Amino acid sequence: MYQGMEHGSDFDYVGAAVYAGAPPEPGVNVDAALMKAAGLSQADLAKKLATMRTVVGTEVLRYRAGTMAPGVMKEGDVRIVGRVKIKPGMGDEYLEMARSITEPTMKARVAAGELKSWSLWSRVFPSGAATSYDALAVTYFKDLASAIRGLDAAKGVETFQKTHPGKNYGAFVNNARDYSELQQRFVMQVIAMVERAQ
Repeated sequence: MYQGMEHGSDFDYVGAAVYAGAPPEPGVNVDAALMKAAGLSQADLAKKLATMRTVVGTEVLRYRAGTMAPGVMKEGDVRIVGRVKIKPGMGDEYLEMARSITEPTMKARVAAGELKSWSLWSRVFPSGAATSYDALAVTYFKDLASAIRGLDAAKGVETFQKTHPGKNYGAFVNNARDYSELQQRFVMQVIAMVERAQ
């Protein structure tokens, strides 16, 4: 939704699979599961999908921080995805800030009902200086109006001060700017999902 004509807008849909641990090896035979779910073998499903889509890229991302919990996200939810470039030499600082400062603050904001979920993912493959981004910041909202409205900045300061008494909010904002730079933001809607409770 609303990709505009900027670079990187060469896709219509995003499919994501989240695993506890490493993803399965490419080419693993999943015929039994596919036959049960779709009535097709892996090869037949691949042929059918090839007539319906063109895969423009694949990536491996690693979950680094967030508020994710089973049963929270639903079909129809709207997510804002921010592609972030981490500044040279600032990877450790950026990820530590996400874990120790941003994650507890976002958990408090989720508990207050301001958003459904927040997470940060580092890009594992492809990666490097020539890539367009290093991390994804993903925020889920219940609907498009909430996503476009975004989070209330005043509540953000208030929540930060409650979550991190004695810490300086201005220093947190400046550190975020020193460690990273937002490259691009997308609005997406969840149209289908399957989830297995842990």
